[in-house]
Amino acid sequence: MMYNGLDLEVGYLPLIIESSKNTRIQPGQKGNLDCGQFVNAIEKSATFDRSQGDVHPLGNPHYHLSPSNMARVAEGISDALSASDSGNTGFYRANLTSFKKKLETKRKEWEGKLKGKRFVAFHRHFEYLAHDQGFRITGYIEPETVILYEHEGDSIVVTAGKEPVRFLLFTGRRLGEPVAWRGPIVMNTEEELREAFEEYDNGTFVK
Repeated sequence: MMYNGLDLEVGYLPLIIESSKNTRIQPGQKGNLDCGQFVNAIEKSATFDRSQGDVHPLGNPHYHLSPSNMARVAEGISDALSASDSGNTGFYRANLTSFKKKLETKRKEWEGKLKGKRFVAFHRHFEYLAHDQGFRITGYIEPETVILYEHEGDSIVVTAGKEPVRFLLFTGRRLGEPVAWRGPIVMNTEEELREAFEEYDNGTFVK
């Protein structure tokens, strides 16, 4: 069993593993592979509480959007599979080589497309990718930091406390369109989501 790690699955995976009664996938066994061990996690926190929102004390777990991190994870997976199934080491190594070759081809295609750009993100999904691609994330729109005004009015008054305040004000007409949401991508339909993820995989999502 392989999983992301860095406590991304902490809300459900430990219970599933324990309930499985499968001794081979329990923590510390060869059949339990925490892929988070293969990356240098950023944003580790010694102190935290839920007032900070969705926090991850072991570090940011969204490393899978970084090509450089996924190359390291692929190597770790190949090593783990080879250790537990030495008879097929050649097969695992060949697949690793093929994957890294394809990844490098895509990395060259993506290189420079986002460098120097600035983005506002919903959650801290893109920090590793920002480091890889050289773009900046200037702010976040988490649920606990969003105020939705649904009534018409002529003005909004914002009063700061002891510290200065910075905010983004968005206005617009309610569209009433359907929403299809998966991970960091939001579209109108499941079909559009499928096409968006295909474009992401093909390297054509950012145009």
